[in-house]
Amino acid sequence: MYNRPRISLDGFWKFSIPNGIVETRVVPGSYPCVGDSVYFRTVKLSAPENGRRLRLCFEGIAYEGDLFFNGTKLGTMLPYSFYAYDITDLIKGEEDNEIRLDLKDLNAVFGPSEGWKSFSGIIRSVFLEESPKLCLDDVFFTYSFTEGYGQADCNLAIALTDEANDLTISASISRQGILCCQTSTFSAARKDLKLTVTKPSLWSPEEPSLYELEVLLCKDDIVIDSYTCNVGFKDLVVKGSKFLLNGKDLFITGICRHDLWNEVVGFTQTDDMIETDLQMMKNMGVNYVRLVHYPHDRRVVEACDRIGLLCSEEPGLWWSDLSNKEITTRALKVLENVIYRDRNHVSIAFWLSFNECIFNEEFLHDAVTTARRCDPSRLISGANCNDIYETKELFDKYDVDFYTMHPYGTAPEHVNGGTLEQCCRVLSGKPLIFTEWGGFFVHENPHLFEEFCEVMRRLHNNQEPDPVLAGMSYWQWQDIPEAQRGMPACYEGILIEGLVSMDREPKTNFYTYMHFLEQLKRPAVQRVPVFTPVGGGSSDQAYTPIPLPRPEKDVWDDAIAASLPMPGYHHKKNRRITVGPALPKPVPQLGALITDLPAGRPAVVGANSGSLDVPVNIAVKALWFIGQATMGKGYPTNGIRGTEYGSYVIHYADDTQQIIPLRDGEESATVFGLIGPTAFDPRAAKTSRAFTIDYDRNWEVYHAGLLRVCCEEKVIESIHITVTDPDYYLLVYGITAEA
Repeated sequence: MYNRPRISLDGFWKFSIPNGIVETRVVPGSYPCVGDSVYFRTVKLSAPENGRRLRLCFEGIAYEGDLFFNGTKLGTMLPYSFYAYDITDLIKGEEDNEIRLDLKDLNAVFGPSEGWKSFSGIIRSVFLEESPKLCLDDVFFTYSFTEGYGQADCNLAIALTDEANDLTISASISRQGILCCQTSTFSAARKDLKLTVTKPSLWSPEEPSLYELEVLLCKDDIVIDSYTCNVGFKDLVVKGSKFLLNGKDLFITGICRHDLWNEVVGFTQTDDMIETDLQMMKNMGVNYVRLVHYPHDRRVVEACDRIGLLCSEEPGLWWSDLSNKEITTRALKVLENVIYRDRNHVSIAFWLSFNECIFNEEFLHDAVTTARRCDPSRLISGANCNDIYETKELFDKYDVDFYTMHPYGTAPEHVNGGTLEQCCRVLSGKPLIFTEWGGFFVHENPHLFEEFCEVMRRLHNNQEPDPVLAGMSYWQWQDIPEAQRGMPACYEGILIEGLVSMDREPKTNFYTYMHFLEQLKRPAVQRVPVFTPVGGGSSDQAYTPIPLPRPEKDVWDDAIAASLPMPGYHHKKNRRITVGPALPKPVPQLGALITDLPAGRPAVVGANSGSLDVPVNIAVKALWFIGQATMGKGYPTNGIRGTEYGSYVIHYADDTQQIIPLRDGEESATVFGLIGPTAFDPRAAKTSRAFTIDYDRNWEVYHAGLLRVCCEEKVIESIHITVTDPDYYLLVYGITAEA
């Protein structure tokens, strides 16, 4: 902030609607919307001496206002934004000087949204600030790292209000003592200063290390203006589909916060309220807070710096018409204002240019251009719920830095965008953040909440080319007033999707999310699959496993896709196949039967995979086929007993052959042990059980069978395995010869 004399204008102001009764209101304050209104007051002022200037400053209004001083219009203010106006030449000596704000709320072009209860008024502080005629106008702090993170090369872009003449500018960065400083003569309106910090302590949510930046503008060794702020050093970059923070993988785990308290406080919060919110979030374990959907009070960002929370800001667009130039021009100006206000804050991770608006290509281009012009040091995107394929196309076309999506839905596999995994698979090549998720679907439903979290954790832990998730931000932090939306999201005019109530009482999922975030700090605990061998054979027999080649074409994914719908259960959820019927470990023996079954996926033979030819070249009494299970179709769930879908052809060395048909329900059955809510025992008439695999009793239980085929006791040259019906996929785990 600029270290200048201030006079607070907070307190009692006069208020009325046009031609209405005049009443007294407290400024700052949040009040019900009325349409048009007027705020005014008088103040006795003396013109500053020695050519100094006096500025009238507003931290934020709701929503649009024309500001007048002694009858002269100073300008038009847009919502939530800081404005400062030079009033020096308009001051009437010792007389009463009138400040008047003609305010619009409901009728403002860029005004209230349908997404939350809007308040009207001068919602943030007002003050007068005295400065030299020639003073600091802007200070922009940026840096880059060299020698790894061993050195931060800093740049200060400093702008003055006018051309300088024989002034000096000095800047220092300190932390328990001055670490570096630089002084230079200033003979223009703009100047860059270079500073170097060696071995900087990096800022992160775990260690929010801050430094003090001080800029002094001097004339004849006398300080005439100064600027100080807390700054920090962090390195947030994109690498493929992930974010790296200070060189380490960052899983953004966040929460969406409105700058609201309750129906009385509205947008006008105390320091304690802001501190309470952010400390509760920090203690819960999030590393990011999405400041929705408009610029929050500057004290919020200052607290994020200090407490250690990454944050983002946005201009106030919510299902807004981005083809309306009157709206977008104002929104881009608000975006520009908040970037200029907060770009020196280390906690700012990136900027979001809109929330849940139908795409408009011109606006996307203008938003990216505006953000990069104002702050080329940070990433830019928008909080988005549009079609995932259109998102991919347009975010790439306009060079948006990362993808976003709002996958609301009843389960991880039933969300906007299809499934969580599908969102990540399509929106790949750049990081993807679920900038909102949850809502009333998971409200007071901790099991579903945790299920979403676990799927997102798994997606983050993936490595490309598998689908990857870079971050997520739960909707939302607190209950807020919102009428005319109705159940189930709203009850009695309150949006009840928060983790805490409007009075900040934690609800069920506050603790659910806290528990999940605690678990993230530890290595993920994977459920140990339960492998139950059954097997066959006899201890007085000799067995020799036969090496099994792989089919010409891997059709595992095709088999999975063909198995996901659950026939006869159209009103139930589809199957969830995370692992599939793969072996969790090598299997050297099943009962008395000696085997050589490697861990992982079995061979899958399908109509489109080509046949599987297995060399044998020994004389055998019998062959044991291990698997005898199908994906796609399979008895008893969606196959018809007796359907012949393939065969084993045993080729003997004397050019004779033996054909064993593969029939559904006779030589094989489905591999699945669950259908809908029911666990079942898939049996084939001619097989016995080989083993059962239980990866997840709720979703993934698999059964495999054994088929013993008696052979002519002569040398077998090879076994030819073929599937002719495209609806069947035969799983072959192994073959063992009985001598």
